[in-house]
Amino acid sequence: MRRMEAGYDLNIEQRQWVSPSLIEANYILSLSRQELEVVINQELDSNPALEVSDEA
Repeated sequence: MRRMEAGYDLNIEQRQWVSPSLIEANYILSLSRQELEVVINQELDSNPALEVSDEA
């Protein structure tokens, strides 16, 4: 005689992850004005494709 079994399995999982761009955004938002100016100038010096626009 065969025995039949039925069943189900329900698994609910919640995950959180932080993207690299979110980490960078949080870092930038945490900087003071002076620190932000230093970081911007470092990026301008290290990346020739960036330039400052004087438009206000």
